[in-house]
Order: sequence, then structure tokens, then C-alpha cells
Amino acid sequence: MNISMNVLIFFPLLVSLLLCLFWAFTYFLFWPLPQKGKFDLFLKTIHHVCFLFSICCYVIMLTINYDTLDYRFTFTPFGDAFKFSLDFYFGHEQIIFLILGQLLCGIVAKFSFNYLILEKRRSKFFFFLFLFLLAFELIVPAQSLNLILFGWELLGLSSVLLVGFFNDRHRPLESSLKVFLIYRMADIFLILSLIGLHINTGDAHLIDLVHLPENVQFFVISGLILPALVKASLFPLRSWLPIAMEGPTTSSAIFYGGLSVHTGILLLIKITPLWAGDQYLSLRIVLALYSGFIMLRSLSKLRTINDYKSIQSYQTLVHLSIIIIELSLGFRSLALMHTFLHKLYRDWE
Repeated sequence: MNISMNVLIFFPLLVSLLLCLFWAFTYFLFWPLPQKGKFDLFLKTIHHVCFLFSICCYVIMLTINYDTLDYRFTFTPFGDAFKFSLDFYFGHEQIIFLILGQLLCGIVAKFSFNYLILEKRRSKFFFFLFLFLLAFELIVPAQSLNLILFGWELLGLSSVLLVGFFNDRHRPLESSLKVFLIYRMADIFLILSLIGLHINTGDAHLIDLVHLPENVQFFVISGLILPALVKASLFPLRSWLPIAMEGPTTSSAIFYGGLSVHTGILLLIKITPLWAGDQYLSLRIVLALYSGFIMLRSLSKLRTINDYKSIQSYQTLVHLSIIIIELSLGFRSLALMHTFLHKLYRDWE
């Protein structure tokens, strides 16, 4: 594989990491950034150029004639019996997800420069935003539960911090604590699935799920579906998505705009071929019925609320429920197309 292809793939990830470190430096060292002036204009220009180059890298990859790109980085800290692997898989689906993620975060960053112009803690906001983007860029191409869990935890941490950004108010702190507790309870199942996969295969690649005994495979897949539903804000019944709107308006776009909630959908899409067999028919039926119930419940909520942010969140829940039903019925391509179109619509909105 030539060097130029490696640069195209990992340059956006490196840019997100560097921007995250820059804003972390300004936040933790309390470096006061000027609210207006040439330096502020310089920061805006740097961000615009970085997002533009990152999107161009992914667009160029879409135009290049290739099937898939796989990268595996394996560590054996405890010998060959235990492998800690980080697997990246880049196909056209993953590239489109990454383009949409870069596009939405670029729009959020652009408007946040003006929206938070008088906010003294805006370096904290941008640190959380780019930490979120970095986590998203790790989850999308991840094909090992090790990498998924690492990105999953970063995404959850940055989401909670964005919800509680205005920490001098009571409601944002209360909402961020609720989101944190919901995330923690769901992540227990993701960690148990990772442990079960490691114990039985010695590695955590998703493809290794097919080699598990049937009862262990059912346990691991169920442990992946539950945190995916929580991240998609479909479980528990009292969804975390409406209360996540307590953060800044620009960060709220991340949640109902599709980045946070669609990571749960993305995880389900990754494992869809594994639970498409007849032995999981009852599980798919239960999942479809539950999603249908959430869809009807969200539609009924839309008739009783008049707050714009809440309306957007419940509309998102309706679409996510339909996507889950499509996956449960085996229409993976339709669900993928629905996800892409929904993200585009939310980005435009």
C-alpha cells in the first residue's frame, strides 16, 4: 500500500488529535484567548483549512478505485495467549460516515466561534468538540472491540461534558449526570462482551464472533445490541436525547444532528451479518416490536410539545426507530441509505 493512501486515511485523524491537544492546552493552562482580532481570525482560518483538507482526503478516497483497506496493529503485552489488536477497516460506507461527521463538526465549529464569542470558557467547548470528533473517527472504521470500546468511552465522556458545559447552572449538571449514569449502565454490557470475546478467542476482532459457541455468541451479540440501543437513545424508555439539549445550541446539533445517536446505529450495522441467522429470529422480532413502540411513543410526544429542541430530538427518535426496524427485518442496505439521508438532512437543518 503506497504512502499517499496512508496519508489520505490518517491525516484527518491526526488533524483532529492535534486540534484536540491545542484546545486542551489552552483550557488546562487557562490561556485567555482574545475574543476578537487577528488571532481569532487566524484560529478560524486554521479550523476551516483543516476541515476542508480532511473532507478532501475522504472525497479523494471515494474517487479512487479500491475495494477496502485494512490496518491491524497488534500488541501482545502478556504473550501470544492474549492479543490486544486495533483493527481499522475503510470501505465506502465508512468513508461516507467520516465525511458527514467532518462536515457536521466543521459546521458546528464555524458557528461556535461566533455563538460563543463572549464565552470565557470557549476553549473548553472546542476541546470537548474535537475530543468528540476524534472518538467518532475511531469508532467508524473500527473492526475490533478494543478500538470500539476506546472510542466509545471517549465519545460518551465528551458527550456528557458537552451536555454539562454550562456547569454554573443546575439543569445542565443534572442532565449530564443522568446521561452519564445511563451510559455507564449500558457500557457494562459492552465491557462484558469484550471480556467474553477475549476469553474465548484471545482477541477482540468482530469476525471472531463467528467462531464462538452458540450460547457465548448470543451473549456477546446481545451485550453489543444493548449499548447500541442506549447510544441511539432508544433505551431506556426515558430517552437521554431530549435532556441532552441542555448544552450549547451548537453542541445540541451534534446529538440530534446524528453523530452521537448514529454511532449506536453504526455498531448495529457492523454486527448485522452476525445476527441475521434463524437462531436470532426471536431477538430480531423483539427488537423490531420494541423499536415500533418507541416510534409510536415519540410520535405521541411530538403532539404535546412545542419546544424546538425537544421537537428535533423526538423527530430523530422516530427515524432511529424506523432504522432499527429495517435492520431487524434484514434490510441492511435500506437502513444504511436511511441513515445517510437522515444525517444529511440533519446536517442541512
